[in-house]
Order: sequence, then C-alpha cells, then structure tokens
Amino acid sequence: MAQKRKDRSKKQNKQEHKVDIRAKMTELLELPKEIVLDIPKITMYGSKNMVIENYKGIIEYDNNVIRVNTSMGIIKIAGERLIIKEITSEDLMVNGGIISLEFLR
Repeated sequence: MAQKRKDRSKKQNKQEHKVDIRAKMTELLELPKEIVLDIPKITMYGSKNMVIENYKGIIEYDNNVIRVNTSMGIIKIAGERLIIKEITSEDLMVNGGIISLEFLR
C-alpha cells in the first residue's frame, strides 16, 4: 500500500515538473500561456458578455446557470437570461446578466 502511494507521488511530481518547465519556456519565449499550457482564457466585456477560450465541454446550461468544463476544473457562471450566443470548438460566448463567476474543482 505504501509503495503505491510513493509511486503516485513520484508520478505527480513528474507531471508538476513538466508543467513547470513548460510554463518557464512559455514565459521565456513569450508564447500565449493559454495555448501552450492548455488553460482557459476568460475575457469579460462589462457584466453582459463573456468569452471562454480552451474549454472542454458544457456540463449545464439554462437561463440562470452555465457550467463549463476546462482543463483546470469547472467554471460556473450564474446570472439572469444567460444564453450561449456563439460556440466553436475553441471558444464559447455567453451573453446575459452575469452576476457571478466561480471556479470549481
């Protein structure tokens, strides 16, 4: 049992080290982090429009809540009269009265 934990710990350390090296190289070469590191990029225009880039999928969608899966966890958007105005394989545009934005794990 203890050996399995050690193996998992070593594997996790290797993955963290890889991400750390990629982050340093991205910074050094001045590349867009969201593309190289596969992290979501969120752009808000006031409280009515939002674009989420690098998302994985939509988990929940109704007038008051939209939950979006990303490589870093779930993004929960709460508001009123929310609609997905545009959706592509790379990005998602949300319109409506955005009240809150949460990052869930």
